[in-house]
Amino acid sequence: DLASLSPEPFVYFPDWGLAFPVTLISGGTIPSSTDIDVGEARRVLCSGKDVAIAMVGDDRSRIATWADRFHWGPPRVTPYRQRDGAIVIDLVTFTGSPDNPACRS
Repeated sequence: DLASLSPEPFVYFPDWGLAFPVTLISGGTIPSSTDIDVGEARRVLCSGKDVAIAMVGDDRSRIATWADRFHWGPPRVTPYRQRDGAIVIDLVTFTGSPDNPACRS
């Protein structure tokens, strides 16, 4: 799914176990990091590219924390579910825009 997104986001994988399989499956074509760098994320967002965070678990309070640290508006959240309907991964995507007020600081 990540490789088919347009525009292709920069993806952070802060939770253990996601980065390696995605890198292997995509052939390393998706720009990514395991460490969330707030300055880097803001530079990417201000360049007009999206930033996504692949999140395991149900601690959605982390989403608000990232939005606050990035000085960015709320993201869209795409849940990926297993067969029984339980959410396994949330893909949290912040939409890049050079017009965002955070880009002026």
